[in-house]
Amino acid sequence: MPQLLAKGLNRYLLPREGDMKTEGLVFLSNKLRAAVADDAAELQQLCDAATLPGVYGPVIGLPDMHAGFGLPIGGVLACLAKGEGVVSAGAVGMDINCGVRLLATRLPAELLDKPLLR
Repeated sequence: MPQLLAKGLNRYLLPREGDMKTEGLVFLSNKLRAAVADDAAELQQLCDAATLPGVYGPVIGLPDMHAGFGLPIGGVLACLAKGEGVVSAGAVGMDINCGVRLLATRLPAELLDKPLLR
């Protein structure tokens, strides 16, 4: 599993490695970073999510992330709607309402370029 690399204040890169189709980006304070082991289950789950068909990266780990069912709780994953993209309504699990939220739009994908998404 790749190691987190500091990329600015409270921002860490999880480099693309192996079968990952995209990189990961994790947001943690220094105190939270010290509590997350480099081999933590939630980081492995981000790496696994980055291998999914149609993933549109990066996969994101928010400061509250912790191991879930597939994607960590506090994880964010975007997949393409066309082609080989996936829909996973239970990615993080089904307990205590740690559910997935879906945003559907009528905007054509070609209007959503990377600068606009950032």
